[in-house]
Amino acid sequence: MKKADAVVDAGTCGFVTSVVATVTAENQATFAIESPCEHVQRIAVAIVEDGPFGVYDDMEWQKESRLRETLRTALKGCYPWCPVPLAVFKTMQIAAGLSLPKDIIIKLSLDAPRAGTQTATSPEKE
Repeated sequence: MKKADAVVDAGTCGFVTSVVATVTAENQATFAIESPCEHVQRIAVAIVEDGPFGVYDDMEWQKESRLRETLRTALKGCYPWCPVPLAVFKTMQIAAGLSLPKDIIIKLSLDAPRAGTQTATSPEKE
């Protein structure tokens, strides 16, 4: 079994969520999620009840999967752009060895890019 974990600071709601994905040799994924958010707590319960999930069944983004359906159903009534579902998928991919454990960073601003920060068109600084 392989494990991967993520900590999600969801931003304006102020909630911090912990996601742990465990993938077996048979490529079945289970999850443990802890959060003070009542919506994410519903995800945590649903994901245990509906799991385990086939890793490769959930890798095709164009195709509906049990994990996607579970997350979507559990998040009803929640902000639709909550970053926790993405963290669920990424931790599963990392635990399965299908993605590298690299942080995803999204910096948001109403103003022009901050001095010294990269933009989508700027070359990476070494």
